[in-house]
Order: sequence, then C-alpha cells, then structure tokens
Amino acid sequence: MAMDFDRIASELDSASLFDLYRLHVAVGQMLDDPARILRVKYALRPGQQVRFLDERGQRLVGARVLQVKQTRATVEELATGKHWVIPLSSNYT
Repeated sequence: MAMDFDRIASELDSASLFDLYRLHVAVGQMLDDPARILRVKYALRPGQQVRFLDERGQRLVGARVLQVKQTRATVEELATGKHWVIPLSSNYT
C-alpha cells in the first residue's frame, strides 16, 4: 500500500510539537523493530537492484546491493557507482 506523503505532511502541519514528538517516538520504535529489520534483511541479496531514500536530497536512488549486514546494507548507486552504507529501513526492494 502506497502512502500519500503530501497528504500526511499537510495534516502534520497543524500538529502540535507534542503530537509530532509522539509520532517521532512511535516511528523510531517501528524502524528499530527487529522483526521488521529481519524481514528486509532476508529479502535482500547481493546483486539485487533496489531503491533507497537519500535523506539529504530527499530523492529515491537506484542501487545494486553489494553486501547485507545486521542492520545496514552496502549498495552501489546505479547512476554514479558511488557506494552507500544505508540502514535496512531506507531501502525499497
């Protein structure tokens, strides 16, 4: 299921700092959930093409998985050959 991030961001504009902090904590717990991380880890294989979120540029980047570790993966950006070490939660297989 795809999320409508523009709609969510629009709704969050009216949220209080307390509500935003509560969401921050809840999302952090979900991102750190070992079961979710394991599902992603077991789905990834070296050579597999994925897309991940470049937080600085707020863009999706096409990449090839080089190595999968406990909570991170090393990937090679398809367009530039640049290597990235990304958290397993930031990729979209």
